[in-house]
Amino acid sequence: MALSPSGASPPHVPPDIPTDQARIPAPSGFRPLPRGGVLKVSFLSVKVIKDGSWGVWRDTNWRFDFSVNGEVRSLNKEVNEDDPPFPVNFNFLVDVTAPGSGLSVQVGGRESDWGSSPLPFSVAIWKAENNYGFGIHALNATSQDVSFEATYRIAYVQRKVVSISTVRRW
Repeated sequence: MALSPSGASPPHVPPDIPTDQARIPAPSGFRPLPRGGVLKVSFLSVKVIKDGSWGVWRDTNWRFDFSVNGEVRSLNKEVNEDDPPFPVNFNFLVDVTAPGSGLSVQVGGRESDWGSSPLPFSVAIWKAENNYGFGIHALNATSQDVSFEATYRIAYVQRKVVSISTVRRW
């Protein structure tokens, strides 16, 4: 039973752990979240691998939809498979304190040059059992004519408690 979702890179496993352990980090590497756990999912970049233009058109216009637990942010971009990865810089904060909570990280979108064709999409699911996917991962979305890779990072956000007191002067 592999816990790595389709299209997502597996968690890092030290070389001394046998591969028959379903790519789960050893208990010594597992760090449960402190109470009040908030995760930050940051989409870092996208690399277009195949743009579907068959070399006829220079650029195509795509709308990328980045989603974490149903919250969506979109980015319109003129893309070409010969271009280097471009930055995204979208951040999502997710409270994972409820029992059974986790992350659903998704990327997809639409092509807008010739109508409004959907782009392929990819989803990764992360739970406490796989350490909420802490680290950097890639979602690979592929169809017959189009493919791209979105890189994202999952990190724990430390909540800060700020105490404000009022001082009265008499």
